[in-house]
Amino acid sequence: MTPSLMKEYSSLQEALDKYRIISPQQLASEEPLPDISKLPTQQKVNLTVILLMSLCLADQASCVRTLVQKQNVEETEQLANTAFYELACKKGVNTYPTDFAKVASNAMVRLQEKDKSNVLYKFARCLADSRSGTDEPLMPLTRMPFGLIEYQIDFFYNNGQVSWCCQALSLINSMCC
Repeated sequence: MTPSLMKEYSSLQEALDKYRIISPQQLASEEPLPDISKLPTQQKVNLTVILLMSLCLADQASCVRTLVQKQNVEETEQLANTAFYELACKKGVNTYPTDFAKVASNAMVRLQEKDKSNVLYKFARCLADSRSGTDEPLMPLTRMPFGLIEYQIDFFYNNGQVSWCCQALSLINSMCC
């Protein structure tokens, strides 16, 4: 609820009752919707806020979808970055960049512009999905080709400035073990 409404009402349900707004669960009933045309402007604004909040509480995915559709690209990137950050935190990830959603979507656009397949998504699936009947990812992380892929990515991420000695030892280790 908005701060002004929070001062006036202790709960969303109390505000809904005061303005005689039906909850999303009651929308299926055959009762007519309340007539708000004679209410003062501030009460109409409050009523709209309460109704929107009520609908968002009932169907968060639809509410977020509607919000995102009305945003520009930068606002959507900010929301996606925040959502990804929160998801990573909830899953216990401690190496998350705060701009991952923006960077990932930019990478996918670049791949698409060059008529390349979405290797970013495919790589993520290779790491996230398990082999049938095991907990092992589709791409093993403890042997090739993961070591080679990791080396190549690190090399280009650092503009070709990889410490060759340390990386070579890491690569040799992954090939031998």
